[in-house]
Amino acid sequence: MDLMHFARLLADHLPDTGMEADLDRLIDAIDRFVVHSAHDGTRPDSQGVAIDAPELTDARYSAYKVSDAGRDFQSVYQDFRLADAEPPVIEAEYWDAEGTFATVRDRYLGAVTMTYGFIRPIENDDGTVEDYFMVVAEEEAHATEDEDVYFAPAWSQVWFTVEYDPGRDTAWIPAFLSNRLELGGTEYILFDAYIDYYQAGKDYSGYEYPYDLARLTLVVTDDGEVWEIFNHFIQTYQILYSGPDDEEGKVQYDRAAFRLSPEDQVQFYNFGFNLGDSGEDDWFYTADGLVTFVEEPAFWFEFLEFDDESGEPEDYYYAISAEDAAGNWTLGELIPSEPPPDEPTSSEPAVAPLGPTFVDPAGFFEVQTPQAWIEEEPDTEQTEVFRATDLAGIGTVIIYAWEFAGLSLAEYADMLEPWFIETGATGLTSETVTTAQGVPAVLFEGLSGQEAFSWLAHVSDGVGVEVVYWFPIDQFETGRELAYRSFDTLVVY
Repeated sequence: MDLMHFARLLADHLPDTGMEADLDRLIDAIDRFVVHSAHDGTRPDSQGVAIDAPELTDARYSAYKVSDAGRDFQSVYQDFRLADAEPPVIEAEYWDAEGTFATVRDRYLGAVTMTYGFIRPIENDDGTVEDYFMVVAEEEAHATEDEDVYFAPAWSQVWFTVEYDPGRDTAWIPAFLSNRLELGGTEYILFDAYIDYYQAGKDYSGYEYPYDLARLTLVVTDDGEVWEIFNHFIQTYQILYSGPDDEEGKVQYDRAAFRLSPEDQVQFYNFGFNLGDSGEDDWFYTADGLVTFVEEPAFWFEFLEFDDESGEPEDYYYAISAEDAAGNWTLGELIPSEPPPDEPTSSEPAVAPLGPTFVDPAGFFEVQTPQAWIEEEPDTEQTEVFRATDLAGIGTVIIYAWEFAGLSLAEYADMLEPWFIETGATGLTSETVTTAQGVPAVLFEGLSGQEAFSWLAHVSDGVGVEVVYWFPIDQFETGRELAYRSFDTLVVY
């Protein structure tokens, strides 16, 4: 673990203990000791000096401890962990359509999360069947103003996926909450997924299996409203056993970090809680199987639906879970979660869920735009007030706003149609529509080169608004669903 980061965490978590001066001197000493350090962004808290984590108790590691103080700290830390065998206590308070509240108590509470998933019967080797709570997603639970009370919202069924081969379905990423940190005023959330990693071009001769055990980490930025997948990296690891009786071993991560590249192959693991015997929790391969990356990965947030053995959609559940500093954990009561009525119900994933609402600076209208799309600088000379693209840089949404006194919606549609023809649009269609909020508009659709567009226009009181979505022709059917859901949120004041 990074020594300076560790010192700063101590300073933040142990105020008024008389340690501030010592920690300041330690941080200053590290600054003077490190001549130069650099990293690739995958370890944002790396400051140039790392020390052994205190969990490494094997005699092979203890021989390399360089100070009595370090060994003393490790001994005290391990004594503390062994002495605390009681898991956190979770008491469900109440729940409704919005989510669940629960009281979580533990003297050394570490993390409180909200876990989403479905129940699946798994047949054992001896023919017996046990129910597992298969985890699909995990986020932070929110502390409330009441002491020890946390809130977990009902799930939207939207989670991480990755596109590995154009034209094929994306693969679900069962990523678990790892950490939250702030750097340069930006909030980052880290999510970890565990994988078998077949690195392209690597010689696996001499390996027990022709792949590496690895962890895929997704780095997500959080501005308080929208998540964006900022970065990703892979770390391979080994499990070291102290002897023949050691069934758990210790995980040792390799120093190098990798990014997913074409011809890499990945098999994702998912975790399942055994609902009959908590000591028999297990990891399972996901149904996507071994995926081969044909191109650089494109990460998405998508609406997820899983089918049971009879082909019917699985029922989702969610629960608050808690872990203390000693590693003891508790899974709270499973709460049924109904999918939101405005989300798609088919097994086809949406390109992206709707996210933030764009409010016209002039106060004339508002409309929802896709979640996790990257906002770009609008071209104000073209009367653009908003522009954004998806994470793969393929889909685009542009919102125009302008003034034109005395022009009706029908007159504007008659004027706009020949303009499309002049600019080379083909296959043009138009129809008068009404959004879900009752706003009358004209919907134009057509082709322009290798792209297709859905173009919604509204005019009233001398002010016009146009919401335009562009997608490659071969992705337009899915993109159109997203455009229509966005159009339905248009509200004019």
